[in-house]
Amino acid sequence: MTTRARHTIVLTSILLGACERDALEQADGDTPADGPTEADFPERTAEAYCAALFACDPVATCVVPDPIYASQTECAESERSLLEGAQVAAQAAGLTYDAACVEDTILGYASAACQSESQLISTDRSALDVCPPYHGTVPDGEGPCFEVVGSGLSDCGAGLLCSHGSDSCSSGSSDVCKCEQGFARKYGGDEVCVPVLDLGSVCVDSQGHSDGVCEPDADCVSEYDDEGYLIQGTCVARRPLGSPCASGSECVSLTCDDVCTPASPYLCEEYAAPRRWR
Repeated sequence: MTTRARHTIVLTSILLGACERDALEQADGDTPADGPTEADFPERTAEAYCAALFACDPVATCVVPDPIYASQTECAESERSLLEGAQVAAQAAGLTYDAACVEDTILGYASAACQSESQLISTDRSALDVCPPYHGTVPDGEGPCFEVVGSGLSDCGAGLLCSHGSDSCSSGSSDVCKCEQGFARKYGGDEVCVPVLDLGSVCVDSQGHSDGVCEPDADCVSEYDDEGYLIQGTCVARRPLGSPCASGSECVSLTCDDVCTPASPYLCEEYAAPRRWR
């Protein structure tokens, strides 16, 4: 049994996403006006990523098929070199450098910390945003768009990614808007913000209806009568590491391998690293 095969990663019921206007807070003015200079971009980005990654002890915690850097210095040197290659390709293609986007990416590394992708979806989805350091001019929703040879960049406009399926440009942001404090998007339902429920709260009634979602460290556990009819669901605290489990939803880490085990940090993934642009 491989460790990877037995890991059960469960997307939780709190997704901060597009939401109704009566219960959301637009994220205006949050983008830094400044960022690293174009000359400093490869080094600053690589150093920020590797510092965040090695704060998580990646040799011990990363569960990915790609090689794990042996040291933070090795990580920074390799990532910087790869970004320099992408930079040369972008400049040759006439793309525009986006300092604010790079600054957002650097802040995202710190926000992601050692959380897994599933944990970030439930706590800080903005840390999953993808913003290219260089951009072209093709507008959102239009195409065709093309990748720049020698890089993972494209000729899409600022903050946009080129979709291989549609050959058109689309936003790299995982959040169109954010719910107000105390509210979250109801996963699997309409684009609406609903209250976040405390431990012990009823999360599902006997008819299967729900007017809220449990807090991130709680799971909505259903109770049934002897005939199999739903009584209600209650917000129950997720189990700590080392506890017996049947699924990831029972664990604080959202990862189960017979017992609750640490989740592989999102920053371990190749698509979370700066080298994605090379």
